[in-house]
Amino acid sequence: MHPNFRREEASRLSSEAIRACTSRFRLDELRTRLDSLRLHHGLEPQESRSHPETTRALDVLLERQERRQECIDGSPEYLRSLEITEATPIAFQLPLYAGPDSASERLGTIRIRRVEDVPGPEQLAFSYQSGAQAETEWTLDRMQVEGYGGYYHTILERRGDWLRLPADPFPAPVWIDWRATFESPPEVEPIFDGVYQMTDVEAEVAGLDTPRSWDEPGIVFLRSEGDRVWFRLEGPDDGPCPELRQPQDPAAPVVDTTMEFSLGIERIFDARGHLRIGEKYGRGC
Repeated sequence: MHPNFRREEASRLSSEAIRACTSRFRLDELRTRLDSLRLHHGLEPQESRSHPETTRALDVLLERQERRQECIDGSPEYLRSLEITEATPIAFQLPLYAGPDSASERLGTIRIRRVEDVPGPEQLAFSYQSGAQAETEWTLDRMQVEGYGGYYHTILERRGDWLRLPADPFPAPVWIDWRATFESPPEVEPIFDGVYQMTDVEAEVAGLDTPRSWDEPGIVFLRSEGDRVWFRLEGPDDGPCPELRQPQDPAAPVVDTTMEFSLGIERIFDARGHLRIGEKYGRGC
């Protein structure tokens, strides 16, 4: 069977297990009850453990979440999906082009392979080769292989299924045809989703003449206008799973989330064209 079809089968089995256990261990009603109790007692999400009733409701929710995950991890469908994934060789080659066209100049190849001596189906190695030069290993901008695993890299531009990658390790930016290799459309995440980290920079503030810097690294992008991006500082409710956070220290300074900062868009990239920002939180709780 073609490796892509085996991966699709593994994904289907994993999805079946998740759907079945999600239906069996539903969380909606427990989340609604916890929200109602917090509202009744005038509590913020991060204050869930400051009242006995909300503490009990949170513990019940967390126990249900744990039982649902145990259901998924122990289901025959999920275990079979892991067997298929482990047994399926991963070896891809992505041709690199000067433009978003397979007729443009060929600039080298990216190779992706599984690292056999590292446990887990997500452990991949990336290398690059051009012409007669030796194949060299390289690292993506960000790898998150624990829990909700994933591999992330800066995308400068997208045209359909074609993606433009920044220079380094390539001598100049290159294009890849994602669908031609993986037979599916690429997943590109805009920076306007989530909380990001960016420090050691001064930004202009709307309505003020003097640029400002900040100590806390969390920022939330709001919009882009021409060659500028606008953002605000992270507030207490911006991160994932607010019900699991510790209560905020009353003595801590209050963050003004209404103040808008702006930067020239080129300043969120480094000299190589790679994003200087990274997501502050991993996926999931």
